[in-house]
Amino acid sequence: KIKDWQKRDLDVYVYFNNDAQGFALQNTGTLINLCKKE
Repeated sequence: KIKDWQKRDLDVYVYFNNDAQGFALQNTGTLINLCKKE
């Protein structure tokens, strides 16, 4: 869905739940890599 929204030039806001292990920062990096424009 996010890539489709990107193609339509829509703003997308994502919130991460930073669990006890603190994976939110790692998950943010993963999402950034997945959403890079091709």
